[in-house]
Amino acid sequence: MFVRRIRNRQSRILISYIASLVAFILVPILLLTGIFLSNGLRQMESAYAVSQEYTLRQAIQNMDNDMKSFRQVAIQIATDPDVTPYVLNINNYDTILAIRKLAIYHAQVSFFDEMYLHINGDDNLYSGNGVISVNNFKNAGYRPQGEESRDEFDRYIAEGRPFALSVNGNGGYLVKKYDAKEYIAITYPWVDSGVHPLGSVVGLVESNYFTDILDISDKQYHENIYLFDEDVQLQFELENGPGFSLETIKLLMETYKKPGIHTGKVDGLSCFIIMGEAPTTGWKYIAVIPRSQFFLKYVRSENQVAAVITVLLVLCIVFGIVLAFRMYRPIRKLWSILEHVSPEQQNILEGLEPEMVKRGEWEHLHTSVTRIAEMNKTIARELEENKEMYSQSILKALLLGAVNAEHAQGTLAVQDIEFHEPCSLVIILYCMSPTRASQAEAAKALIEEQSLPGLHVLMLPENNGCLTLLWNTDPVLPPLEEKITDLYSVITGKTELDWLFAVGSCCDNLNGISTSYLEALAVGDSMQEKGRSGIYHYGEFRKVQESNELYQDILAYVDAHYDDNDISLSGLAEKFSLSSSYLSRFFRKCSGMNFLEYVTKRRIKKACCLLRDTDLKIKDIVEQVGYFDVASFTKKFRNTMGVSPAKYREQVRQDTDGADKAEE
Repeated sequence: MFVRRIRNRQSRILISYIASLVAFILVPILLLTGIFLSNGLRQMESAYAVSQEYTLRQAIQNMDNDMKSFRQVAIQIATDPDVTPYVLNINNYDTILAIRKLAIYHAQVSFFDEMYLHINGDDNLYSGNGVISVNNFKNAGYRPQGEESRDEFDRYIAEGRPFALSVNGNGGYLVKKYDAKEYIAITYPWVDSGVHPLGSVVGLVESNYFTDILDISDKQYHENIYLFDEDVQLQFELENGPGFSLETIKLLMETYKKPGIHTGKVDGLSCFIIMGEAPTTGWKYIAVIPRSQFFLKYVRSENQVAAVITVLLVLCIVFGIVLAFRMYRPIRKLWSILEHVSPEQQNILEGLEPEMVKRGEWEHLHTSVTRIAEMNKTIARELEENKEMYSQSILKALLLGAVNAEHAQGTLAVQDIEFHEPCSLVIILYCMSPTRASQAEAAKALIEEQSLPGLHVLMLPENNGCLTLLWNTDPVLPPLEEKITDLYSVITGKTELDWLFAVGSCCDNLNGISTSYLEALAVGDSMQEKGRSGIYHYGEFRKVQESNELYQDILAYVDAHYDDNDISLSGLAEKFSLSSSYLSRFFRKCSGMNFLEYVTKRRIKKACCLLRDTDLKIKDIVEQVGYFDVASFTKKFRNTMGVSPAKYREQVRQDTDGADKAEE
């Protein structure tokens, strides 16, 4: 029943595999694609905005250059003596000359359809084509259009404001009768007295002049361009796409005053806002380009990229499905194994099935396999524990010398414990803390964490909770002393306790292991009695012992023969089969003084006793302590005791008599 239920769920597991893998592969691809498209779109938008900003700046410059030419011509007319109100008001040859001059000036600003000179108080207008009355100008030639009246137009041309485009800011046009074309009147002061203008220069230009220059947008994109005069009055607008209200455009001009490219929201749309200003006329220009239009244009322009991305996504889906089937194959094999489980295992799985089904098919499968793995792990752990116990018993017998080395090596090889290196030794670890047993367990765990090759840890009951290490290692790379020092640093550093490492001698084969073990025990017992911690090698320990024994023998001989006249360092060296120089260094190292100082000290001490306790003459005392003459003895006695021998005897006896009287 268990296997049958698993079979019914195979499709659900496979579908979850496919869905997860396809999603895992598609998400990065889609993310990278989105980043690629986003960067490309930004570059396209920025490039178009920069291009349009440059084009608008060129258009502004061209229009401004024309207006600058108009201003220069108006200034030339104002300073030309052949063009004055007096000359223009008399009907003779000079008037004809002035009209010819006006024709020449008009040629300098050829973008005007016609250019007139207006004099305040004069009913005529003067141009290169002749003289025309104001009424004929407004009735026969041109007539004002829009909301402004004729009186307003008269006042408009009389004021002659620099570069004024309209009468009342609403784009006042003049329409020529015979061709019905729309023209715009542009004025500039002719002569300004500072109080009342004397007249103005009026230029008539086709309205297409402005629209042609400002029509810079690519027709496939929506772009709106607006022109304001220096009083921030809208004069012209070119709208290619959704338009915006005048209030919105003026708000943008107040917000973005600096010329250049800006980004912001316009009626809820994210737009590029390009600001410009003409230095001569003071006219302000603003172009608004919605950014939402670029996406579809960009995708269409990148058809090859879109095709590659589509193919890549299809390949990712196919690869995810194939990979899901490959990952699903082990589960199929697992189900086939579960079909042939033993009756005991089947009972275990059937007993857990109702609870597992409630938690879902993945938990069902996971718990079933986990239970089987736990049974196998338990069996493997029991085998490993038995194997470790057996190997520990063999190693213990090897330490105690209770087993032949060759037999032990063969038995340990079966347990995967081999001794190939040329050096083996025993180290016993003593914890100087009262809680030795628990600290030994902690130290054992730390040593096993180091995973040192050839190191075996034993806890022998007869060692009273100490750790015994059997180390089979190479003594050269790195040096054995360095390895032991590193291990000592780890143990003391992690446990924060004092430890004693008793190290036995190295042996070339396993037959010497028991000897190394006994040496480590000897070092450990001796150092424990002295309460010392650190690392102590048996070789150094043995040298110290031998040195102590030699020193005690030498000291005993000197103490027995210091009063001999012929005792000397060379004689003592010959007695103990040593060189004089080595004996001198050895004696100083052990006693803290040289040989002669020690002999002199013993002789003076003996002399003090004889001076205090006997009535012998100083001469006799000198002979008994090993000196030849009294003078030499007296000098050495004075250097040591600070007084002469006689004075010393006198002081000692006075002190003794004084003490006796005090007692009485």
